Amino acid sequence: MTAAHMTLSVVDSLPVPRLALDEPRTGLFGPPALRLTCTGPEMTPYWNAMSEYGWCAPVPAGIVPGEALTDPVLREAARAKIDALVAKADD
Repeated sequence: MTAAHMTLSVVDSLPVPRLALDEPRTGLFGPPALRLTCTGPEMTPYWNAMSEYGWCAPVPAGIVPGEALTDPVLREAARAKIDALVAKADD
C-alpha cells in the first residue's frame, strides 16, 4: 500500500463476511463487538440503533452506555471471546 488511509469504497470491496441478521452467529458476534465499539458518547446513535435488534438497552443521547467496555481487562476478555468464536466458526 502506498497510501496511509483507505477509502470506504476500497474497504467495501474487501472480502469480509457479512452475516445476515437472522444468522445465528450474528447474535454471538454482535453484542460483544457493540460493547467494544460504542465506548464514547458519539456512538450513542449506533448503540441505540442496535437496541432494535435486542443486543442492548437504549440510552439517552450523548451518554456512554453502562454496558460499554472501557476497562482494558474487560476489553481484552471480549476480544478473546470474539477470537474464540471466529476460531470455532472455522472448524
